[in-house]
Amino acid sequence: MELFKLMTKYYIDTAKRALKFSIKNWPVMFALVIYSVILALGGILLSKLPFLGGLVLAIIAAACTSSYLYLIENIINNRIADTNDFKNSFTPYLGRVMNITFYIWIASLLYGLIADVIIKTPYGNIINTAVLILVVILLNPLPEMIYQTNNSETGVFPASFNFMKENFIEWAVPNLLFNLAIYYLFGGNIGLSFSLSMKFSAVGIIKFLLGLFVVLFMMVYRGILFRFLNGSTRRSRLFKLRMLSFK
Repeated sequence: MELFKLMTKYYIDTAKRALKFSIKNWPVMFALVIYSVILALGGILLSKLPFLGGLVLAIIAAACTSSYLYLIENIINNRIADTNDFKNSFTPYLGRVMNITFYIWIASLLYGLIADVIIKTPYGNIINTAVLILVVILLNPLPEMIYQTNNSETGVFPASFNFMKENFIEWAVPNLLFNLAIYYLFGGNIGLSFSLSMKFSAVGIIKFLLGLFVVLFMMVYRGILFRFLNGSTRRSRLFKLRMLSFK
């Protein structure tokens, strides 16, 4: 019960910090729009190059991911991200993101062979869906693993599994709330493109902009929470929370 009370207080304090950092860096929320435009243009320009185009587009997507993680890292380190940070953000984690994405792609190909067999068995759809959900849950802290740990590109996977094993409840509760809010604000359209209703509805545009800010706030919140939880046990966490409560 004491851990629950102290953790609830920590959630609230972290939300205040994350909100403060996010407000100071509110322009970063539009980075997601820039990435979407870059990827859309890349898809159009590279559409006539089936294999090579797909490879280049994957590199572009990895660069955009690197950029956003780099900006979030700066924010949780209590810095104000500027245009220079944005220009320099596409390469720091590019290789790391590309390697990890490659391993995930290989794993998905291998499981695809198994999934084709499973789908022919009773409850095959349920089994494949359950495996997908389990993988998504276990790899949820992967973004933070990329920019906050020194694990190798293969080491981030077992590290992510261990993190979720030790911190499932503490990590899942706020992330579930964030994802529900984002799903609602984007009208179920998680890919950040405007729908027709958003183009001609003031409410839709407001929800879209608020959704961009909530994504920024969520990533900052996750970064702070991950830094606190990673490498700790519930016993050591209780000690740290008690110390924080006296400050």
